[in-house]
Amino acid sequence: MPPRIDVLPFETLAQYFNLPIKDAMHALGISAPTLKKMTRYYCITRWPHRKLQSIERTIQKLRMTRCGSQAELDRCHKKIERLEAKRMAIMRGDFCRERPAGPSVSARTRGDSGAVAAISHLAGLSSDSG
Repeated sequence: MPPRIDVLPFETLAQYFNLPIKDAMHALGISAPTLKKMTRYYCITRWPHRKLQSIERTIQKLRMTRCGSQAELDRCHKKIERLEAKRMAIMRGDFCRERPAGPSVSARTRGDSGAVAAISHLAGLSSDSG
């Protein structure tokens, strides 16, 4: 039977959304298939790094734009507000209709034996305190 790896809390995964998936995988100390299983568990079909980068670039361009009239300035501010709201929705996980309830993801990939300890440490599982 393959070892069971507890799923990281969504908030822990979200801390790594600003990194490419390979960097996040290394920072968490888990394999790519295990990370992908966790993201699928939370209804994340694509790692959001590139989308967040795109939103951030667009916000920066809008902030650098010189707006001539008050109407143009208002439009820029509204666009920035919408983009920031979209960024926050991604970070909160609003793209997932309902987060499934379930304690673990099966890890069948090589190199995951050490991931159990890393994930347990990162997740701050209550099994240590009880």
